[in-house]
Amino acid sequence: MNSKEVITRALEFRSPNRIPIICPSCGYTDVINIQLKPDKNWCPNLPKFEFINSKTPGNFIDEWGCIWTVTGKDNMGQVTGHPLVDFKYMENYNFPNPYAPGRFEEIINNNNDDKYILFWIPFTLFERLYMLHGFDKTMVDLYLDRKNIIQLLDIILNFNLEVIDQIGKNNLKIDGIGITDDWGTGQSTFISLNLWREIFKNKYKQIIDLSHKYGFHVWMHSDGKINEFIPDFIELGLDAINLPSPKVVGIKEIGLNFNGKICFFTGVDNQTTLISGSKKEIEDEAKLIIKYWGSKKGGIIFYFDDDNWEALGINSERKLTVFNILKKLEDYFNY
Repeated sequence: MNSKEVITRALEFRSPNRIPIICPSCGYTDVINIQLKPDKNWCPNLPKFEFINSKTPGNFIDEWGCIWTVTGKDNMGQVTGHPLVDFKYMENYNFPNPYAPGRFEEIINNNNDDKYILFWIPFTLFERLYMLHGFDKTMVDLYLDRKNIIQLLDIILNFNLEVIDQIGKNNLKIDGIGITDDWGTGQSTFISLNLWREIFKNKYKQIIDLSHKYGFHVWMHSDGKINEFIPDFIELGLDAINLPSPKVVGIKEIGLNFNGKICFFTGVDNQTTLISGSKKEIEDEAKLIIKYWGSKKGGIIFYFDDDNWEALGINSERKLTVFNILKKLEDYFNY
């Protein structure tokens, strides 16, 4: 099986011949990650933010007008300037055009037929909402100004839908759509399940349904203890979910409740084991994740890559050590 078939079989529970691995920074990956690109003619008055910047500290701007402050560490920084902190600016705001030239350059320039091609639309709904409006303001206005929150969310949603629709209608060569929204802290989700269902659930359904219409799997990254949201994502048809802190969500709890119902792409816990675990602790945790989250039919993909290595304090030697342990376990179900 080539990489694309191994990944597809793992996602669809059709018995891959090994556990797939995504770790391009270690020189090995079954998936090519491709990003949505900004408008080719976009000329802002600040340096452009494109998900990961250089180590040069300073302020950057993304295409939505959000200002990012980068500290100089090897990470993406954070949004410190929220252009729609007051909804009065929304009526005449210059939102990005999903049909702008250059959006799909990375897809068009990719010639690899053996790898699984995963196209990411980062900061998909909730994250883009609070990046535009401010986190605290968003938390309050989910209750006090629901009308404007939903209006802004619909603008964000429609942008994403039109991007996916273009890929599908033009038969651009991808296999999956990647979305990102961090929904939790280490203790719980940011909002209640009922509020999430009321405002966000149907919007995710539209993204997932449109992606499936064109034959694309949908992968989602979400940090935090989002356990109570997972049944709804499964109901919506989400194909794969990245839970980067398995100890936070509970390795056994997640496995006992959701094994076989959704594919997990993950590594060892990125808050503890990845940073300071011994070789034995890394291997033991990886085996536990495989046991509870995967099966011979599939459902588990090792996703061991992070754009924040320096910020996490992980050097190249340790990264390679973890990778080699995971690589050794790719035949776990063939022992």
